[in-house]
Amino acid sequence: MRDLPSNIDALRMERRSQRLRHPGPARETAVRKPWAWELHPGLGLAGAVLGTLLAIMLTPDDVREAGVLRTPSLALALGLILVPLRVLFSSPVSLLHPVSLVTAAPVYWLLLDPIQGAYGMDSVGVKEVRLSYLAIGSFSACVWLAAFGRPWRLPRVVREAATISLGPRTLFGIGVAAFFLAFQRFAIPSGYDFGAMLGAFGKIRWAAPWSRGALGGWDAFLDHIGYFGYIVPPITAFLARRVGWLNWRTLVMMLFSFILLALFSTGGGRRIIGVMAGSGLVVWFLSSERPRLKDLALMGATCAGLLAFLQLMLNYRGVGIAAAFSEETRVESHVKHLHVDDNFLRLAQIIHIIPEQHPYTGMKWLVWVAARPVPRVLWPGKPLDPGFDLPSSQGMQGVSLSVSLVGELYMAFGFLGCIGGGLFLGYLANTLAQVMRAGPAPGALITFGAGLLALFAGMRSGIDLVLMSYGVLAWIALAWGYRQLNPETK
Repeated sequence: MRDLPSNIDALRMERRSQRLRHPGPARETAVRKPWAWELHPGLGLAGAVLGTLLAIMLTPDDVREAGVLRTPSLALALGLILVPLRVLFSSPVSLLHPVSLVTAAPVYWLLLDPIQGAYGMDSVGVKEVRLSYLAIGSFSACVWLAAFGRPWRLPRVVREAATISLGPRTLFGIGVAAFFLAFQRFAIPSGYDFGAMLGAFGKIRWAAPWSRGALGGWDAFLDHIGYFGYIVPPITAFLARRVGWLNWRTLVMMLFSFILLALFSTGGGRRIIGVMAGSGLVVWFLSSERPRLKDLALMGATCAGLLAFLQLMLNYRGVGIAAAFSEETRVESHVKHLHVDDNFLRLAQIIHIIPEQHPYTGMKWLVWVAARPVPRVLWPGKPLDPGFDLPSSQGMQGVSLSVSLVGELYMAFGFLGCIGGGLFLGYLANTLAQVMRAGPAPGALITFGAGLLALFAGMRSGIDLVLMSYGVLAWIALAWGYRQLNPETK
């Protein structure tokens, strides 16, 4: 019996040596694999073409009455979301492939209003409506065509921002830095008067201390540091997955996210809130080791709540969001549907006017979009419009009208613009998908989440495509700065 311990030790050593000589299969969690996307570009292309043809054929001759475009718009919408429906159960993560999202984005930005019967088309005829469907379908079909090609190579600075090695503690520090940079966007114009900042919630959207004129001045530089706030919700979501919702770092970042979302909401810009919160939801969903339908359902329910809040912002931005929680102020909403913009109507109006009454704007639109990041104080002669003013043509003064990216592409180059713009956005979206080759790393997820929502919001206009992408640039800048301070970081 005295030899028993030594025999046991000898047996353990023998088993250990056998494991070293014949190692078993590696654990799946040891090395995280990149996402295996399901894209199905052939199915997507067929859906876009078939949906467009059906929408054109189903369009009635009289389009003046609200609700008559519900059936053709639904037909096109179903064609555009055919691939997301295909991968819903087989690969839930593929719902967030950038190409699928870009092709489905016109459903929200252009088709949701006619599906709901939000308005009639009194100022245009059936020809313009059918050509509007053709413009949307051509754009989306070309996005799918681009998916057949090889994506562009990611710039080195993007690859480094996506693959940077960060632990929860370091990521929290970067999140704190991003918050305090973005907070200056509101604190400096307020003179660090927190009473004045709180008072902005009870005023109209243009009365806040940080509101400025359309032409801007030196204060336009403050807008740029505000974009650092776009990455605070994604960082919060990643920390929640990794260290838990009740971890003190997560709770602090949740507070920071709430503060920034509240401050940005005073401007009435619903797309900013949507991009910030939406990118956080994307990061939360994809940061799971194995995203499931339950996670997708929870994200969908949260998106529904977000849409309800955005509708609330629309109703109260004329009196201040604080009025929503006051018994003294009552705002009767005249909107009986989920309001986006009148983009489908504006697209048809542009097709009615251009090129018969006004020439295509051509490169003027591209210059207008490209010049947007440059403060006017540095470029006094910066273009004021894209070469065509739709409100003036409709007898409206002192208002701005969005026409969607599809409408702007048609305004600039006609149907060739819709085709070329679709190809460009398709290649850009397919390139963004390559970020996830790094797997669910924090840098990859934050870059991807911010970029994905920028593409989605960019369907509203070319300007929004530029401005919403600043969140990606903010993360790249912070990741680069961290690398410079810590050269040993991989």
